[in-house]
Amino acid sequence: MTTNYIKNERDAEKASPKEGQKVTKLPAGDGLFLYINYGGRKTWAREFSFNSISDVIRFGIYPITSVKEAKERNARITVDLLNGIHPKAATLKKTPSMPTLNEFFIIFKEYKISEKQWTSLVTITKNQQLFQKYFAKKLGNLPLNQIDIELLKPIFRGLKKTPENQDKMRTLIKTLFDLAVDENLVQTNPMLFLPKTIITKSANQNFKHVTADFELKEILQNIRRMSKVSFVVHAALKMAPHLFLRPQELLSIRWKDINWNESLIVIQKEANKTRKELLVPISKQVKAMILELLDCQPFFVHKDAHFLSKSFMALIH
Repeated sequence: MTTNYIKNERDAEKASPKEGQKVTKLPAGDGLFLYINYGGRKTWAREFSFNSISDVIRFGIYPITSVKEAKERNARITVDLLNGIHPKAATLKKTPSMPTLNEFFIIFKEYKISEKQWTSLVTITKNQQLFQKYFAKKLGNLPLNQIDIELLKPIFRGLKKTPENQDKMRTLIKTLFDLAVDENLVQTNPMLFLPKTIITKSANQNFKHVTADFELKEILQNIRRMSKVSFVVHAALKMAPHLFLRPQELLSIRWKDINWNESLIVIQKEANKTRKELLVPISKQVKAMILELLDCQPFFVHKDAHFLSKSFMALIH
């Protein structure tokens, strides 16, 4: 069931962005809202009117700021409004209520929670391993406002021998500090001052692509002639040029994802890199390949089975 009102931690945890909306606003009572962007990031906000002018103040990200803490902060904002004090002016005079949570590792943890909404699990795992290896011990428990460019320089110098890892970490750390700047946890992003001499530029790798008709014909003929590969690989290679799908998308297709009437394959959002459902038209040639697989199956085919799975191919053999 979709959550439409935030009453407790469970509601906030289950809340998700609504399809087609850049920002989803879920009320939590007394002018308090939980804003959720399309990437899944959750921010507390209070909408109010001051001197007949509508305004909004954001103050914390979930789950770093819990539902209880957000409602307590919201109650203080209400008191300020009743006393004729603009909430934003009051915020500038007050110190953060939770300085102990303003740590690099805590922000990283929150970012990973949001990232699960739009990044593949493989990418998240690789980033987490790199973070633990290069950053956790040196920066993990430091308050964000104590992390400057002088602390970051030696770490990125150590990554210079691996340009791919350096590029991944540069993007990750910059994004983390951008998030912290948005939430007023720090004033500036130190990554903006990272010297260009530290960054290793990786050479662009241009992969060979097919542009001529005779090349495409030759590739298809070579695929049909292949004999030293498994049935799974052969079937996938035969379909790939017709569907233009990534390997993980091709292998994720289940029998129930095939719409025979409309000649479509539905790629579920869990398997798609963009985290959106993808409709792929299938040609007569692809239909024939799929039916060939189906004809080889001597037993009942379950609708949830992957038609390029190893277990299915084992039954064929």
